[in-house]
Amino acid sequence: MTFNLERRVYNVIKNRKQDYQWQRPFRFIWGLDISTVEALRLSLEYFNGLDQLYIDFEGIRFVDSTGMAGIIDSVQTLRKMKISVFIKNIPIFIYEILAILGIPEICGSEVFEFPKGLTN
Repeated sequence: MTFNLERRVYNVIKNRKQDYQWQRPFRFIWGLDISTVEALRLSLEYFNGLDQLYIDFEGIRFVDSTGMAGIIDSVQTLRKMKISVFIKNIPIFIYEILAILGIPEICGSEVFEFPKGLTN
């Protein structure tokens, strides 16, 4: 399922959350900025009742400061909802920014998949 700003995505999440195992990740396309962060925040309630949520960052090409704050806020909110969060397929250049800002330490390094090809 691709995360975008269309209402039909919210309806799919809302209607299928009980019977969908969420083996396929929740995906973002293009960027994580003020417009997509607000949509993400509004959609968090639809994940209530899940045990875990995989978020695929493969399509992310841009993250601004609002996006960084949105990652932290969303992970913390989902944890309060007792949902384990896993962010995978993070482009190396995005992970490097996250690491410089200390976001894996703030959210917990177990949340973030370490990118292939990146040395620590």
